[in-house]
Amino acid sequence: MLAGDAEDVEALERHVAQLRRERRRLDAQIASVTTTIDALSRGEVPMAEQMFEGFDHSRYEQEVRERWGDAAWQRGDDWWKRLGEDERRQFGEQHLRIQDDYDAAIAAGESAAGETAQRIAARHVDWIAIGWQGRRPEAGAIRSLADMYVADPRFAANYTRAHAHGAEFVRDALHVYADGLG
Repeated sequence: MLAGDAEDVEALERHVAQLRRERRRLDAQIASVTTTIDALSRGEVPMAEQMFEGFDHSRYEQEVRERWGDAAWQRGDDWWKRLGEDERRQFGEQHLRIQDDYDAAIAAGESAAGETAQRIAARHVDWIAIGWQGRRPEAGAIRSLADMYVADPRFAANYTRAHAHGAEFVRDALHVYADGLG
């Protein structure tokens, strides 16, 4: 590369182009998160299309393939690509309602094992099943996902936006729900 070979220059130019695309995507995500923060600060409900702007599920491809295998990645990718813009928006809005309901249950002092939290957990599992193309997660998978919501800051951020212990509450509610499945 230091010799300035044409192939090296072309490779670097392609790399710069890829970095610029990534910067545009990150700028869109930053703007989306900033808009969401502003809306929440004003007591408004953010629009799902704003929250998911700049979201690129393919950036998780390697991680999904390593954790759950090629078939899991392919099923999820095919499903996401089949969804229309309106379906993606509805999927995101459904998750926002689940998050809001967990937040309200925490604010009301509800127990993760209580009836309210368990109804929310049931809706949450239904939502997961949509993302799993109709396949219902078994108890062990629900527990694993719930644990990941606490252990992985990317997931925890979804449930700690209103309460610092929100991810733990969601985990506990989902564990109780899974325990009820057997």
